[in-house]
Amino acid sequence: MLSGTDGPTTPTSLGLWELREAVAERYESRYGVSISPERIIVTAGASGAFLLLFGVLFDPGNRVLLSDPGYPCYANFARFVGAEPVSVPVEADDDFALTPDRIARELENGNVRGVVISSPANPTGTVTPRETYEWLAEQAPTLISDEIYHGLRYNGGRGFTALEINDEALVIDGLSKRHAMTGMRVGWMVVPDHLVRAVNKISQNLFISVGSVSQHAAVAALREGDPDVERMIDIYRRRHDYLVGALREIGFKVEVVPQGAFYVFARMSHLHPDSCEFCLKMLEEAGVAATPGDWLRES
Repeated sequence: MLSGTDGPTTPTSLGLWELREAVAERYESRYGVSISPERIIVTAGASGAFLLLFGVLFDPGNRVLLSDPGYPCYANFARFVGAEPVSVPVEADDDFALTPDRIARELENGNVRGVVISSPANPTGTVTPRETYEWLAEQAPTLISDEIYHGLRYNGGRGFTALEINDEALVIDGLSKRHAMTGMRVGWMVVPDHLVRAVNKISQNLFISVGSVSQHAAVAALREGDPDVERMIDIYRRRHDYLVGALREIGFKVEVVPQGAFYVFARMSHLHPDSCEFCLKMLEEAGVAATPGDWLRES
């Protein structure tokens, strides 16, 4: 077990101080946002961050708004702590993004404790407009911003972090996606000062800490890995452009061109009535794996 302190007065279980400093440096250099390293908690991937944060924020019966389609594990994290995941359908007309109108309708039903926004999103590649974050900053529910795909964008611009808009926003990020370090299991969250101790108490009991070897690798990635990331993004961009065009050419409907991440959310209902059966046939007959959209939508 790790013990003692690594920074001025902070327990090592919150993460190596050098890594927390490197993360803070990244927010300063990329977004122009000054964040104290003491507000940064290193976690076992972004999934570990979600589990810890949901455990601190939500009581049984609290409602958590999630986009549908969206990352299925959000709902599982909510259920694990007794909260109620609320699927908010998003459609191609809104670029598969949560909108203030859709969120407002759910807020009227009461007991909404949080809203999760992933941008760029899994599985649609949607980038949620800044205006939606600004609108949410004026509302009561806690905003949880999943920024794990930041840096993987194909339409130019540096993007923005929710922390630019609301210093109280809860931000989750990590190195699994843009640095291709999934197996190293290094993520982090940025939380207000008053939540640090609560998160840390749960983390010490559930995870103890993230492996030190992975954390040292994360420091190197943040401080030295950007040229490799840029090369990887260029490869992703070329694959993105090819795949969108090729899917349309063979009959799929790509109603919204993904702006980021590494997914294409394509409609095939005009080709086959059952996406699960279609994907199984595609795997067996063409050797191509795809995820059925029906698996990503709450029923």
